Formats: sequence, structure tokens, C-alpha cells
Amino acid sequence: MIDARYLDLLDAVARQIKGNDRPYGGIQLITTGDFFQLPPVESTAHHGSLLPFQSAAWVRATQRCISLKEVHRQAEPEFIQVLNECRVGLPSEKSLRILQSLARGLDFFWPVPCLPVELYPRRATVDQVNRARLMQLGGAEMQYEAHDGP
Repeated sequence: MIDARYLDLLDAVARQIKGNDRPYGGIQLITTGDFFQLPPVESTAHHGSLLPFQSAAWVRATQRCISLKEVHRQAEPEFIQVLNECRVGLPSEKSLRILQSLARGLDFFWPVPCLPVELYPRRATVDQVNRARLMQLGGAEMQYEAHDGP
């Protein structure tokens, strides 16, 4: 997802190029997205990224916002309810029980211990986990320098 600064910059550039002070220089823009997904990734230079709909350009340009409600990929009403609750981050006790009932062990053999992939919402957490795992490795520290070929 892009952050609010990007939309504001896009708006300013389009207005300048088109010589038109209407939103996005008069260019019709149709945007789509799911704002319940992950927020914009914060750069190290700008902390506290705003969501696209928090930008000045969005407020100026948006004439109509349509929320799609019909689910097409699932048919079971109970499962749809579980997914909708999880989507907004508010699963009910019933939904949590349903999800927990689906948990099962994996029945396969892998010769090397294999850890599951872990996802974290913040780069700082990723760095912290990576540093901790790196410190657990045995052996001497090595550094390699990459060279681009011809």
C-alpha cells in the first residue's frame, strides 16, 4: 500500500504537468484497495506513515467511495464470518475456537530442523529477531563482498 505522501506528491506533479489546479491536474483517477491490509512500510526518514485516505489529495479528489461487501471466494457463511472478523482484527471467541479446531500437526519428515517463516509488521522487530538468530549461529563471522560481472 502506498502512503499519503506519495498521493500528495502525485497530485502536485500531475497539476504542474497538466497546468490545471483541479485534483491530479484533472486526470480521472480510479483507486482500489483493501485498507484492512498491511499499512504502508515506513521509511527510515519518515516515521508515522499516513494511509492513502489520510492524504490531502485524497480528501480533495474523492467524490465517491464504494465499499464492496459481497464475498465471492467462500460459500460457507460461518467461515465468511470468521474471515470478516479476522480481517478487522476482532475475532470473536467462537471464531477463535473454529480456527483452533483447524490446527493440526504436520506429518512429514525433514532431515534438517526447519523453522516456520515468521512475519512481523515492523522492520525494527525483524532486525531484532534477525540479530538474535545470527548470534545463535556457531562459527567465525565472515564477510563477503559482491562484485558485478561484465
